[in-house]
Amino acid sequence: MINKIPNYVKNVKGVSRGLNNFVMERRLINELRKRKNHKIKLLEIGCGRGILLLELRKKFSNLDLYGINLNRYHGIKEKKDFIRNAEENKIFLDNKEKSNLPKINFWDVGKKIPYKENFFDLIISNVSFVHVKNKAKALEETSRILKVGGVALISFDAHETKKNLGNKFYNLYKELDKKMKKDYMPRFLIKKEKEFVGTKEFFREVKKEGFDISVRNTDYKDKSQKVRGVQIILKKKREGKLDLRLRYNKSKSEKITKEARGKNPACYGAIDFYELN
Repeated sequence: MINKIPNYVKNVKGVSRGLNNFVMERRLINELRKRKNHKIKLLEIGCGRGILLLELRKKFSNLDLYGINLNRYHGIKEKKDFIRNAEENKIFLDNKEKSNLPKINFWDVGKKIPYKENFFDLIISNVSFVHVKNKAKALEETSRILKVGGVALISFDAHETKKNLGNKFYNLYKELDKKMKKDYMPRFLIKKEKEFVGTKEFFREVKKEGFDISVRNTDYKDKSQKVRGVQIILKKKREGKLDLRLRYNKSKSEKITKEARGKNPACYGAIDFYELN
């Protein structure tokens, strides 16, 4: 069976985001500078055409770079495609840089990320998690493969109000807005018994287990939409397995994703529905 290629892939810009498109660029550069005297293993989840990784290759010689895409149609089929993509984006690699290109793998991070534990110093992801089915599992796997002392910077979700959709909101989100204001993630819905759980409350409980996960919001708007981006910063301070205690309801997730398609505030991507254990 041939997978249908998503619209965001057909638009080259959708899979060609570089450093200046990464909302946590400044934090990433600071983390890299802190480690400038050490060899750094860095992974980008959802690297697209590899533009961000290639820009990092030019800026920092001490990086061992890795990238994951779900499918080969996301912009890289094999390692040599990095060179073509670099040339098309005017990233001029010398021979040494060409011999040290990022390592690319094709995996579904919502199921498993098959690297060994404590492998990466830094993990980043730029607007790819919105498409991941079972983001909780992906977050747990991110923690597992992160070294103690490592940091993950993830653009996790977003409330997007597209003007061309007007007041076309999925009914569930109308109810959540009344009850919880904006203290929820539209693609990461958590329910405990009969009530939905707010983002702040949920991650406050995670922190009590000794895992340093913080959530921040970044608001911006343009002529076509108003966006409240949600970023997750995970700092691994100790050994141990991150268990979010969330049961992924696959059938309900797929049902809500289908019904909410083309409606604010999550008109694309994968909506996850979880039950909190």
